[in-house]
Amino acid sequence: MLRAQLPKELVASETPRGEAHPIVLLLLRQKKGIYKKHATRHPAKIPYSILETMPRIIVIAHNIRSTHNVGSIFRTAEGFGVERIILSGYTPYPTIPGDTRLPHIRDKLTAQIHKTALGAETMVPYEYDEQLDTWLCHNEEHENIPIIALEQTPDSINLRDFTPPDTFALLLGEEVHGIEQHYLNYCDTILEIPMSGHKESFNVSVATGIALYALTASGHA
Repeated sequence: MLRAQLPKELVASETPRGEAHPIVLLLLRQKKGIYKKHATRHPAKIPYSILETMPRIIVIAHNIRSTHNVGSIFRTAEGFGVERIILSGYTPYPTIPGDTRLPHIRDKLTAQIHKTALGAETMVPYEYDEQLDTWLCHNEEHENIPIIALEQTPDSINLRDFTPPDTFALLLGEEVHGIEQHYLNYCDTILEIPMSGHKESFNVSVATGIALYALTASGHA
């Protein structure tokens, strides 16, 4: 058990409600192979019982045009303990080291994302790859993390009927046209959220929350 492997003085520093000290949480994440890239704050406190049963999740946000949606995805990802976010294509992204964008554009986009992320963009590690293929090829050659796409296709599986692996990447695509077939070919599974109304799909940030809740359901108990 990861908790038993931590220094006793840190384990003893948990709160009365059973929440981990931020340092304990960071150590637990490191034990699970999680690393920080652009995050600048300690992770939030999370109960041990949840931390040890939640899957390791990467969220890929490809060609998401709205900064407000990107910010909402950051906030939702932080709430579900997502390991990191991959931003690609024309998805707007917060400031990164060595940022080559014009300062006023960089600052404007970062501020707009912050409006809905409310600081989560400083808590969830993220990286930007202009070409999603760069990350996909690296994953295929080195990490081999299963990729789950959230998309409506003739072959998609109902989200309610799917049992996720312990580690996976959740691919979110373009809001209007959806995920290109080229990228779906990299995916191990394609999931769709069942709709009961007249609309055919949810807003991408809303869909992200629904999917992450369902895919981490075993860690909620």
